[in-house]
Amino acid sequence: MNLKSKKILIGISGGIAVYKVCELVRQLSKLDCEVRVMMTESATKFVTALTFETLTNHEVIYRMFKPGEFTSTHHIDWADWADCLIIAPATANIIGKLANGLSDDIVTTVTCAFAGPKIIAPAMNSNMWANPIVQDNLAKLARFGYLCMPTEIGDLACGWTGAGRLAPYQHIIQYVYKSMNKQTLNRKNVVISSGPTVEDIDPVRFLSNRSSGKMGNALATAAWAMGANVTLVSGPTNELFPFEIDIYPVRSAADMEKTIGQLVKTSDLFISAAAVADYKPKSIATDKIKKTAKRSLNLELAETTDILAKIAKEKGKRTVVGFALETTKELQHAKEKLKKKNLDYIIVNNPKIDGAGFETDTNIVSLIDRKGKKTDLPKLGKLELAFKLLEMVSKK
Repeated sequence: MNLKSKKILIGISGGIAVYKVCELVRQLSKLDCEVRVMMTESATKFVTALTFETLTNHEVIYRMFKPGEFTSTHHIDWADWADCLIIAPATANIIGKLANGLSDDIVTTVTCAFAGPKIIAPAMNSNMWANPIVQDNLAKLARFGYLCMPTEIGDLACGWTGAGRLAPYQHIIQYVYKSMNKQTLNRKNVVISSGPTVEDIDPVRFLSNRSSGKMGNALATAAWAMGANVTLVSGPTNELFPFEIDIYPVRSAADMEKTIGQLVKTSDLFISAAAVADYKPKSIATDKIKKTAKRSLNLELAETTDILAKIAKEKGKRTVVGFALETTKELQHAKEKLKKKNLDYIIVNNPKIDGAGFETDTNIVSLIDRKGKKTDLPKLGKLELAFKLLEMVSKK
């Protein structure tokens, strides 16, 4: 799934976090969405309508009635136009209005008329966020079908530190994907491994690899957006994951093996997207290894456990998917790995190819099933690719 040509309507209410919505608009536009903005009059005190008109290349509405213009069905026209509606930032005031059916400004009126997926991204002071009336109103909106996001914990404009910060634009976009996606993995338990592992040599140095965790993040996000209960076991990474994913951070291959072994037992699908070290130092120095007059250092390595093979050996009805990153004879090596490890599917890519591999936002892969059937996928953004891969491997 991608968001190209999707029509996203953002309703902005009056809070200091309004300025953060500028980046949300930019990022949605980069995904080739058509974005429009409506604002409460209070919101225009923080950031002008002209700013959002410049970013969206569309008119911004913030009044119910414009002098000299016919506006009697303006709210219906805007509601009919959109595929998805985001209220960000959603203040305590607008949350209360929407929860109780009040429509006394352009944002609440359009929202009342909109029948598609709706996302609430709150932002307010910690005490306001904790107010039971606000929480009750959010629960009411959730019962009405709104996707209500949690807030971040951090520094607030009032000088406090606590809950109430507007979620990052990355998280809001993840909710857009979820709101517009078919729940084909509803209630399925999915475990995904992601990122690199780190094998210590001494207290300062370690062995690792170039995995960024981007593909694992994309798979976890897509599975969550498709309705799955997602558990992610991740090596060190800077990726932002959806709030509702259970994340287990690990460091070494041994950590990952132990954690996955505990979590995978009740899973329906396991995807090994992590770049797990094949070898680790046989022993870890307790102190930093000092440079000496010798021009070489012998480092003795020991083989790590093959986590994927271990899981696949006792998979039962679970679908097990592996990755094969190969630089030569990709298909031959991938098929050998598929058979040797008793996998249901293997996803193969070559990091030497432009647009594939580490630290990029795109990938080029082939999916091979246990019968040897190969499906080539073109260069795609990793999230779009993740949706396609999950659609294929979930049909087993």
